[in-house]
Amino acid sequence: MAAATRDNKPADKMLRVISINRAEVLRRLRALKADSVSRHVLRSVTFEIQPLRGDYNRSERRYNTWLRISDDGKSTTLTLRHVPALKSPPKEHVVQVGDFIGTIRIVRMVLHGVDYSYLEIGRDSYSVAGSTVTIVQWPEMEPELEITGRSMEQLRKLYRDLKIKGEVIHRLDVPDHVYYKLRGLDFDMIRRQYNRKLDDLLSE
Repeated sequence: MAAATRDNKPADKMLRVISINRAEVLRRLRALKADSVSRHVLRSVTFEIQPLRGDYNRSERRYNTWLRISDDGKSTTLTLRHVPALKSPPKEHVVQVGDFIGTIRIVRMVLHGVDYSYLEIGRDSYSVAGSTVTIVQWPEMEPELEITGRSMEQLRKLYRDLKIKGEVIHRLDVPDHVYYKLRGLDFDMIRRQYNRKLDDLLSE
């Protein structure tokens, strides 16, 4: 049953740093007296419903509509994201559901034949100076850092205060497989590996 819905809620600003040294980040967070907020593995299944041709990295497809089921160990959400046109802002609709595996089974029956991918992403979050700093571990990638808050000025100041090595990027609003390609990684291999893990979960 749906417990809550959220349509097009304004998102916090984000600053992303790739190729970080996890130990270095943790040392700097302790020095800034950051408080641990959560540590969990985010499980998500993304159904790539409707492709739209875009211009990411010299002709890569962008999905006009995708549906994602995510679970952080405490709650499960169902997200429908729709991009009306190539240069239009995305519209996002979120509903909280009660059963991760059960929801996947139902959606797979409804969207039979639609490509999907399962991922497990480590997320360790800390609160510092009114912002949230999250160490993100994507499968087969070096750790990344996400700094989120209400203004980019606030985020840039916190990044300077962290004094860490890494490359600041602005992630394109692209599907996971495009992001992996931009990072020079073979998403098809990772998709096959993790989709087998999902099959094992569904067979239990």
